[in-house]
Amino acid sequence: MAQPTIEASTQQQPRPNLRPKVGSTGIFVLIVEDNHINRIVCLKVLERQGHTVATVGNGQEALDFLCKTSGNRQPNLVFMDTSMPVMDGYEATRRIRRDAGMFDERMRTVPIIGLTANALRGVREQILEAGMDDYIAAPIRPRDLQVAVMRWISPKGP
Repeated sequence: MAQPTIEASTQQQPRPNLRPKVGSTGIFVLIVEDNHINRIVCLKVLERQGHTVATVGNGQEALDFLCKTSGNRQPNLVFMDTSMPVMDGYEATRRIRRDAGMFDERMRTVPIIGLTANALRGVREQILEAGMDDYIAAPIRPRDLQVAVMRWISPKGP
């Protein structure tokens, strides 16, 4: 009788995509998402729409990224997962809004759209209270991303 095999997870966490591929719309989107599949879905959909996209895997990486960028390199829009290891999207958003001067003053008003699998009552209020402007419930659909970009970013920029 064969022994069951236990496979150790050798898959590494995906590295942040900090060198965004330049898109044609002039809109720069930061995706903060720890789920590899959700991150890739968002990345591919937004790149197909012609946006410049960078990705990171948690809230701390988002803060680090924003500290290293300034001026025109700051995102015009952020999609922020609400539930991540290291630092969740709620805490990251609170820090971005509170400490915007550490990054670029524009981060105080850059739209942050929450990404959540939790569509329970009260989640919308929790997201808005943290400083996010809107949210998209999972599963993430391409149309939802497109609508969020159109709703929060004017064609001529933020």
